[in-house]
Amino acid sequence: MDGNDHWFFKFTDLKPGDIGEDTISLTVHDNDSWACANVKITENLDNSCTEPELDDDEDCNEDQNTAGELPEYLSFVWWPDDGDNVLETDEVDLVFFKYGKLSDMLVDNEMKLTLADKTLNFFDKTAPGTPLKGETPYYIGKGWCFGDMTLQAVPDKDDDDVDINTNPVERKATGFVCSGLNTNNAAQTDSITADVSFYAVQTRHYAEFVCPDSFR
Repeated sequence: MDGNDHWFFKFTDLKPGDIGEDTISLTVHDNDSWACANVKITENLDNSCTEPELDDDEDCNEDQNTAGELPEYLSFVWWPDDGDNVLETDEVDLVFFKYGKLSDMLVDNEMKLTLADKTLNFFDKTAPGTPLKGETPYYIGKGWCFGDMTLQAVPDKDDDDVDINTNPVERKATGFVCSGLNTNNAAQTDSITADVSFYAVQTRHYAEFVCPDSFR
């Protein structure tokens, strides 16, 4: 890992029902641009095969580095956030294409996402074909859970109709909850690693740009 790499998530010893959230801040410098994102699984391993794991995963084989089951148990959600790291009622209708198990979002171990192109704007679905504005910060909230995720968006305004802009600790909520009841030991020693990357294309040179093979 060099000085240009950043961990969005790095957790060990996950337990069913564990939950977490992180917010990505993006700013396109100078010129309005289209933008795309890509999540690529680089490692998905069984690692070892404990007795409880073998009871639920008969195909576990540490000698052959067989693929692990963790993507089948990790749930994710992505949404355009206002910067407070909480999924709120005015943001829940903007949740990215779908939420759920990571395994259902992957095609050939990748998930390609459109942030803004001539057909879609992730941050404003009422304005497709609108680029990201130069020198303007945009926020992507992303949450995960080890188990089944349910969205429970929290109010974006208080009783006086004033915007609430505080972090999950102060709000005592992230906007989603997690249940580990439907998990088992199949992923007990498994691990997964993924690269998350972004790229932008200036609109003044590519007015008809479309993010390739993306979920919309």
